[in-house]
Amino acid sequence: MLNIDLHPDLTLVVSEVRDGTMKAAAPGANGDDAQTWAEARRNRRALLRQAGLDPERAAYVRISYDRSDFCEYREVDEATADGAGDERDATRHETISARFADDAPIACDALATGLPGTPLLLPVADCMPVVAYDPEHEVVALTHLGRHSVEQLGGQRTVEWMQRRFRSDPAQLVVWLGPSPNGQSYPLHALGDRSFAEVVPQQLRDAGVKRRHIVASGIDTVSDARFFSHSEFLAGRQPVDGRYAVAVALHGRSASGSIEAGQSGQAGQLGRSGQAADGASEVSQPPAAEPHRVTTVVADGLVEEGVIRAGECTALSGLSADPAHPGLLYAVNDDSVGLTRVFTLDATKTPVEAVAALTVTQADGSPAHLDVEGVFARPQGGFWLADEGATGPGNAVHRVDAEGRIRATVRLPEAVSRHMGKWGFEGVTAFTDPRGQEWLFVVIQRPLWKAPAAKPREVGVDGPDVIRIGCLRVDAALGGTCGAGDDADGVGDDGGVSDERGSSDAAWSWHGYGLDPASDRKNDWVGVSEISVAMVTGEGGFADDLGCRVTLVLAERDKQEGDRARTKRIYAVDLEHPGQVTTDSAGSLVPITVPVTKRLVADLLPWLREPGGQVQEKLEGVTVDARGRLFALTDNAGDSHAPCATVFVDLGVRDFG
Repeated sequence: MLNIDLHPDLTLVVSEVRDGTMKAAAPGANGDDAQTWAEARRNRRALLRQAGLDPERAAYVRISYDRSDFCEYREVDEATADGAGDERDATRHETISARFADDAPIACDALATGLPGTPLLLPVADCMPVVAYDPEHEVVALTHLGRHSVEQLGGQRTVEWMQRRFRSDPAQLVVWLGPSPNGQSYPLHALGDRSFAEVVPQQLRDAGVKRRHIVASGIDTVSDARFFSHSEFLAGRQPVDGRYAVAVALHGRSASGSIEAGQSGQAGQLGRSGQAADGASEVSQPPAAEPHRVTTVVADGLVEEGVIRAGECTALSGLSADPAHPGLLYAVNDDSVGLTRVFTLDATKTPVEAVAALTVTQADGSPAHLDVEGVFARPQGGFWLADEGATGPGNAVHRVDAEGRIRATVRLPEAVSRHMGKWGFEGVTAFTDPRGQEWLFVVIQRPLWKAPAAKPREVGVDGPDVIRIGCLRVDAALGGTCGAGDDADGVGDDGGVSDERGSSDAAWSWHGYGLDPASDRKNDWVGVSEISVAMVTGEGGFADDLGCRVTLVLAERDKQEGDRARTKRIYAVDLEHPGQVTTDSAGSLVPITVPVTKRLVADLLPWLREPGGQVQEKLEGVTVDARGRLFALTDNAGDSHAPCATVFVDLGVRDFG
């Protein structure tokens, strides 16, 4: 059984093959035999009990194809909780009783309820189960989106029904997309041979659901043996024509409240950035807004268990959100503390607690000693790590599996790396488009030099105060599809790929980013130290399409601390069709003369203070979680006045558009 952390108000679970089949129709005409029915009934009840839910209060979604309308929805209502069977609308049967129905007498495509402790249960195989939660009105819906229903715009009509029935605001809905088959094995012919994973999110967005509030499981029922698949049974590759089940129940309002874009710190009117005549950055300031929390990061539990030594959870140089679990984050350390580790952070606690540490190893199992400056948690499992080299050619992005083993490496084309000194990769992020193609983004901390070894260095490729954001299609760099082809432990079939596979053969797309000016103090400079995808918008969602827009957030900082610090900011930029190649990776480097426009999201200068009151130099981590919540942290290594304090800032839900 899988537990899904969609919202604090909900219990949401998904059964697996090992939990038994959940398929059953009552014995009789067109029903199952008595033994199969009884077995499925036991399995469903056992699943609910294991999840801490009461089987006697559950309502069961029964799907029937003996009808023409596949968008019929019903509410499980308090008025009928005694089984009276009141029907508010005789033509739609929109209300049913809140009681356990082992074979519901009336077929429907979705159930919704506002009754705490009343589970909704849906058995399903190759169709997509979808959970939609309205935190404002405390109503949860469980809907079945099969081929028939999506052809009738079932995703959109589910949201519209919730609007009519419960006055739900689509922009506030939080939606989970369950397992479904891939488009090659189960194409939706009437919808351009696309997959459920492509069609359903678009229908939800057309109804007004925000992209960042849609959480996809990313599970393919055809290739993932943990789940029943009707098509795999028909093909003779599964012995049982079973159904797994999704169950969801509301357990009341949590202290967290509802999700609201811009809650306690909306970015407000975000201005356009350019370079004034004196070199100053012209950026309109958003209204001042305090973060939800400013705290520290501790690892007391790991020290007690002997996983790390006291003080080792320091020098955290990169931050990434778990793709499916809001409030669960991952951080990495740089080379100043020895072994390279990925720390799991529980950001729901104060102070933030490091609850696990994963040691990164080479493919042969030996410990890896890397200078990791960025991390991205992949929905497919494992991580991307940005490794900053001592020189340009030493910069690399490593893909590691869920056990921490390096499985593939991407390096820069020589046309770019020869212009880099010791300031290289400082962040990595990615997203996977509806076709299953993974797009990688990296950021280079400082401008490209004409000759990095020269003294003094001369900026000459893109001009002063312009750094680069790179975009690369992963399968073009590594060969094959390492986006969707990873197995359950995060290891793909390209596990033996060498460094060279991802170097000069792959074509990068490059985008310029204009830095704020540095002060006139000796050795001061400004650079970018982190990058994270905030949202992807536009038709299709393919990075090489003209209509695609990827919104990134970046951490920008100067090399000053204490009272001298001036730049500790988070900016947002929009990259239009970022996957279109703009450079000849194997030849001459095309200069970037016009940087992208940036918008100020937050000035963290007032908040990056360790307990002693000094502003730390290194704003090194920024990420956006599955609910649009923005987090930031510092790398405290080298701050003699704060050897143990990592400052963590929770900036709340932000609107990055």
